[in-house]
Amino acid sequence: MNFNEYLYVPTIRTRLAEMQGVAELKSNTKQKILPFVELSKAHQVKQADKVFEKWNKAFLEPAIISIANDKPIRVEEYDTLLEDSNNFKNWQVFLDQIANVNPNIIPAAQITPNCSRRAFLAQLKDLESRFGRVVLKVNPRSKRECQAAIYAASAITSIEKLLIIIENGQITPENQNKSLNSTTTLLNALRQEDQSIEIVTSASSFPKSFPPYTTNKAKSYGEIPILEWQNYHSFGGKDVAIYGDHASIHAMFYEPRRATFVARVDYPTPGTWIFERRQLENKDDPRDVKYTEASRAIIQNECWDEELEAWGKDIIIKSAEGILDKFKSQSKSG
Repeated sequence: MNFNEYLYVPTIRTRLAEMQGVAELKSNTKQKILPFVELSKAHQVKQADKVFEKWNKAFLEPAIISIANDKPIRVEEYDTLLEDSNNFKNWQVFLDQIANVNPNIIPAAQITPNCSRRAFLAQLKDLESRFGRVVLKVNPRSKRECQAAIYAASAITSIEKLLIIIENGQITPENQNKSLNSTTTLLNALRQEDQSIEIVTSASSFPKSFPPYTTNKAKSYGEIPILEWQNYHSFGGKDVAIYGDHASIHAMFYEPRRATFVARVDYPTPGTWIFERRQLENKDDPRDVKYTEASRAIIQNECWDEELEAWGKDIIIKSAEGILDKFKSQSKSG
């Protein structure tokens, strides 16, 4: 496989809801995407190899394997796997083990705050030699990580075996331009190193709080601009890079917290997420009814695409008919 065969590289954690969404993708869709998988705790499953087994049941196609850094969801071997001794030997051994389960995996090279340039580059070359290709994800606002990307581009034996992901994380209207500028700067630096290097740009503007995006007095409907999509097209789109995002979820993990119940249904359009939200008039009112109301409103919206084939769309239709079947997880609503 070649990296340029793909048009979409979503970053996905191995949380149960995210893996279920991936599992429900149609076979031909799975073949068109290249997920960047951040191994993370999956409910009570904390061991990295066990988490990978769950991922492997959901997705057998080529996927980039890395590890989630968010503390609340780290796998229990996190510190051991990211030790930089012997050129990140523990990480390399782990990758060898899971490659025996699924030879389609693509390794992500690791870069840690204290690792040496020597250890990092030796790891990169080892992974290229053993797996035939390697991926590096970097923060364009980190001078150290930008340098690592340049070093990787110059050290790799065959440039077509390397994929660089420029990851901006969570972006907002306030930092959108800063995100765009830092991405463009690193893109240009990498192209100066080698014009043919494959690059992904990734970020997420999916918000933590939805009320600020409501557009009516009842705060029941809202629209969220997909800023990462805007930025992607600002510097040239697919002629310049491969598109990446976080599959309509936050780039950062937020600890669950108690909050007033709101039934929310999200629906992505090409450049905007639209959502309908319904609050309970009385705390004892049935919650299912509110999901059904929100789903019906989404279907009646002019943005609704009757031709779209997607699991999330099917769930919205069932909810509108009053068939919820564990719909209450908002991660399933779009």
